[in-house]
Amino acid sequence: WRNVAFTATDSEAGNRNALTTSARLTKSRVFSRVAVWQGHFWDNAFVGTYGIRRDVAKAWAFTRDSNGSPGFGQVDLGPTFRLPDLPQNRLEITSKSWSVVSHLTKLVGKEWPVQVSLFYSKSVNFQPAANRVDAYGDPIAAPQGNTVDKGILLETRNGRFSLRVNRYETAARNASSSGLSGGWFLGTSQAWAGNWANIFQFNLGGQTMDTQGQGSTGRYTYSPGPGETQQQADAREQAAIAAWRAWQKQVDPRFYKAWGLRYDPNVAPDAQVRNLTASTPTGFQLTEDSLSKGYEIELTAQATSNWRFTLNASKTDASRKNIGGVALADFISKYEKALKTTPAGDLRIWWGGAGNETSLFQWNTNVGSEFTSRRLQEGTNVPELREWRVNAISNYDFTEGVLRGVNVGGGLRWQDTIVIGYRPVPGATASDVSFDIANPYRGPTETNIDLWVGYGRKRVWRGIDWRIQLNVRNVAQHDSLIPIMTQPDGSPAGYRIAPVETWTVSNTFKF
Repeated sequence: WRNVAFTATDSEAGNRNALTTSARLTKSRVFSRVAVWQGHFWDNAFVGTYGIRRDVAKAWAFTRDSNGSPGFGQVDLGPTFRLPDLPQNRLEITSKSWSVVSHLTKLVGKEWPVQVSLFYSKSVNFQPAANRVDAYGDPIAAPQGNTVDKGILLETRNGRFSLRVNRYETAARNASSSGLSGGWFLGTSQAWAGNWANIFQFNLGGQTMDTQGQGSTGRYTYSPGPGETQQQADAREQAAIAAWRAWQKQVDPRFYKAWGLRYDPNVAPDAQVRNLTASTPTGFQLTEDSLSKGYEIELTAQATSNWRFTLNASKTDASRKNIGGVALADFISKYEKALKTTPAGDLRIWWGGAGNETSLFQWNTNVGSEFTSRRLQEGTNVPELREWRVNAISNYDFTEGVLRGVNVGGGLRWQDTIVIGYRPVPGATASDVSFDIANPYRGPTETNIDLWVGYGRKRVWRGIDWRIQLNVRNVAQHDSLIPIMTQPDGSPAGYRIAPVETWTVSNTFKF
């Protein structure tokens, strides 16, 4: 044991900035121009709409963290901490949309008991997100989507019954993706492994104390595995270091710049930075393309003057592709080749024990296995999708007798099964990870029932209407858990609490 000086920084003493580990400034500006035209033809038998929109989006951003700063956790928030004068990214987008509705019964069948309308629309949508960059720090194009709707509406002349059926298809490009959670590890993996390559190559050990209390520099090295000599362990260490150096030279310099990694492959090894750090690029975002299509069905009915009923159902098929974006796929392809086909994957992290974690193990744990799963899912229904959903609502108003003023009703909400996991299967090699996408583990269907009863009177006092209503939501739903993820064998690994039965009373005065 020995005594050392230690400085404590107290935020309550006015040193909050000294404890700031990272800070970010952002600014965005969008300028839009829109024009819309609508025309009615042949006594409203045809209605057409056309719209065009022009947007210019600009984005500014500035990030600073404590990497390389003097003192732990200190960020320079002085005069130089400000947004740049010129925007780092500028997007110009033109989007067009049009639709046409045909009321057929205004042209033919004017005596039909049912009114028939056909509709078709095609639209282009976008999000003016100009502050996003990819894994190499390059700007990402704005998210855009194209949607086509076509359908039919059948309605009785008195308006008491109607049926609407719509088929839609939406294709999205460059949408921000939540399908990959380990994006932060892209740069961190290079810093951690790079640091341990430096530790092993340059013998960057910590201070150790001998029995007389004298300090000496220790050395971290590979330890022999079962049946292995120290010489063989040393050879394995040297092979891992050489392979990691070869990989570092393959990395696109844009990646090092974007993630703040101060490695220069053109500098002699003994002069390399020995304490690598990585910071997530300002505006870093993973993207994906997607395709959604399906049907929407809605039936409304007023069977009697007192009874109303509504039913809607939807069927959806949605798939992803290009998960992570082109830049991410390019980096991961090259990195995994180095990890799986060269000794770079054997580089030890957190000391050199034969059983310690390797760069390949950490990659698979934080990013690799999840990315493999997402890529295998491309072209299949997204796992968080419920293919079918059905909702029904009914209400009855009593207008005569002792129950006059009373209303009773109920609602039904039903959701289809949902994918909550996949069975892992052996890959082509021991280091490969794969999953049985065709036979997923599924969570249960969900059914919820709501009931209500109310009473109301008009003009109870000086023109004021009064209504009171009791609502019971999730009838008979008590303490229960719903599985949301699985272990490799299909048994639940995580749950969410099911919505419980709740009672509410509303008391309303209208005037």
